[in-house]
Formats: sequence, structure tokens, C-alpha cells
Amino acid sequence: MKTINLILLSLSLVFLISCGPDPIKDSTTYEDMILEGWTSYSQNDYDIAIEWFTKAKKKEPSLAEPFTGLAWTHMKLDSLSKAEEYFTSGALKENVTADHYAGWGFMKNALKEYDNSNTYAQEALDIDSEWSFVYTVGLNSTDLQILMAQNYFLLGDYTTSLLKGKILNPSF
Repeated sequence: MKTINLILLSLSLVFLISCGPDPIKDSTTYEDMILEGWTSYSQNDYDIAIEWFTKAKKKEPSLAEPFTGLAWTHMKLDSLSKAEEYFTSGALKENVTADHYAGWGFMKNALKEYDNSNTYAQEALDIDSEWSFVYTVGLNSTDLQILMAQNYFLLGDYTTSLLKGKILNPSF
């Protein structure tokens, strides 16, 4: 009898040990991941933003938004080469937004690639002429116009630079 009880007890223990809880599945939606990424970005919590955008990129690799978030975040971390990778990759994805091209324009200006900066800034304005970056206070279409005026000035194209300035202030 003792042997049978010992065997039953052993089998019960083996059964209980092997029947643990199911692994936790990540039920966070793509949209929630993107929202968490931009929220973290807005709060200057860039490491967490990178984590969320990376998760979103894995969940929906065909969409541009995670690449946009990663690129902007790496710009903030002064990792322009990494930001360039994400801007380049993201431009080949679906649903590329004005935020993507605007950020790329600012980044190209920082790299002193003024022609490319103008191209991307104009692309952002073509997508959304009233562009405003909601994740950072104060960046909008006016900043893109100023960026292009500065780029043209630095390229020695003073006439176009003046024209860009006059878009913002006709009496300038």
C-alpha cells in the first residue's frame, strides 16, 4: 500500500510540475506599441521608446511608423548614422508620413547635406502642408520652411533662400 501511495504521490507531483501556467502572450496591439513609443519619446525616455518601436517593427514589419519613431529617437540620442538607417528603411515601407520626411530633412541638415535636406523637407510639406510634429512642442511647417531657407543660403542660392523666407514673411 505504501508503494502504491508513493507512486501516486510521485505521479501527482510530476503532473503538477509539468502543468504550470501558460506562457504569457504579448497581447499589446501594434497601435498601443506605437503610442507607448511616442509617449516615451515625448517624455525623453529614449531607451524605452526604442524598445516599444522595436516591438512594433517586429509585429508589423511592413509599416513605416516604427522606423519613423526609431529614426527620430536615434536623432535625439545623437546617433545620426543609426537614424539614417531607419529613415532609409522606413521610406521603403507602407504609410510613410510627413513626420518621417520632416525628421529626415532635419537630420540631413545636421549632416550638412543641404540638397537632400531640402528634398525631404519639401516631401514632408507635399504630404502635409500644415505639418506639425505633435511629439515635440514647436516643430511645424514653419520650421521646415526656415530649414529650407537656411539650406538654400548655405548652398549659395540666395535668391531661393530669400523666396523661402518671403513665404513666411512677405515683407522680408
